[in-house]
Amino acid sequence: MAWIFKEKWFWIVVLALITIILTPFIIVGVMLNLPPIFRVVGMVLLVLCWGVAGAYKEWTKSKREEEEKMQKSKAPSA
Repeated sequence: MAWIFKEKWFWIVVLALITIILTPFIIVGVMLNLPPIFRVVGMVLLVLCWGVAGAYKEWTKSKREEEEKMQKSKAPSA
């Protein structure tokens, strides 16, 4: 079992998970320490970026479903 701690991929996964968990806390901490006007601007930018990311995810999902539907309709009927 100790061999797993010597594997490079294990530490990459551990560091990636720690980064995923800690990044939101760091962002919130930085935003709370900003002056009030920058705090508002930061919050608006955060909400806008979140919305853009969500819209992009939905757009790519719909495109993928559309391509799958087109491929199914183009299937040869032999």
